[in-house]
Amino acid sequence: MKNPYERVYMDIYKGTYDYVYKKQDIKLVYWPINIYLLTPFQAFFGDIRFGNIFYLLSGCLILYLGLKRDLKILGLSLLLVFTCPYTFYMVKYAWIDSLSFPFFCLFFVSVLYKKKIFSFIFLGVIMSMKLYFLPLFPLVILYFHKEFSVVEYFKYTFLTGFVFFICFLPFSIIDVKSLLYSIEYFKNSNPRYDALSITGYLFNKGNNISKFADYLILAVLGVIYFMFYKNKNYTPFLLIKYFILVLFSIFILSKQAFGNYYYNIILLSICYIVIYIFSSKEKLIILSDGV
Repeated sequence: MKNPYERVYMDIYKGTYDYVYKKQDIKLVYWPINIYLLTPFQAFFGDIRFGNIFYLLSGCLILYLGLKRDLKILGLSLLLVFTCPYTFYMVKYAWIDSLSFPFFCLFFVSVLYKKKIFSFIFLGVIMSMKLYFLPLFPLVILYFHKEFSVVEYFKYTFLTGFVFFICFLPFSIIDVKSLLYSIEYFKNSNPRYDALSITGYLFNKGNNISKFADYLILAVLGVIYFMFYKNKNYTPFLLIKYFILVLFSIFILSKQAFGNYYYNIILLSICYIVIYIFSSKEKLIILSDGV
């Protein structure tokens, strides 16, 4: 099988954008875990879009199984995911952002039940899917900071890093150049005219502020981390809200941010709604038992 980072892909934009299917030796900028998750569906069904549907359904099933196997939870999850008009756009164009949904569900269910090891394992997988998921890691560390000793900080950081590294095998050994290029490409590329961001809008008006925006993103993330740290009560709902805030801040200031990026916020919102309804129901059961 030919290295996917060296294959030639069709230029669906007809040269309009400075994309990887021009003269670059490295043609693919997605990270390996996305290839692994979709390859079986290409091999068996001849269409990777079956994978997008499968992983969205898997996320709903994980919420159902993780939240006391309540059929109402399953019905609500399916309803929220598949009545969202953008879901079918994501499937139609096989955007890989939908693949993160089951792993976010696994992560938040683990956090809900205080399964720290599983939380950091699934976090490592999530971080290996897209570059913009990496800034979520400090939030998770801060979320557990009242419970962690210094040893536990190193333990769980190492665990996340190890899982993150595993997700890049074997390319992190045989083709590290391609993985580094996937970061270098976005660093050196110009803003997109059609980006759904402030940076993209200003570029369309003839102003390239992408270098300044990079520093601004770092400053905004620092403020968000500080705001999160100052909270007195840490709950899974607070964590989801700050996940959304981090991603939205990155997207709105990035030189490349499209509807498929913002779809992650929709998926996180679905996690929030479903887990919130489940938790509210559990509290009602506890109160009724107490009476």
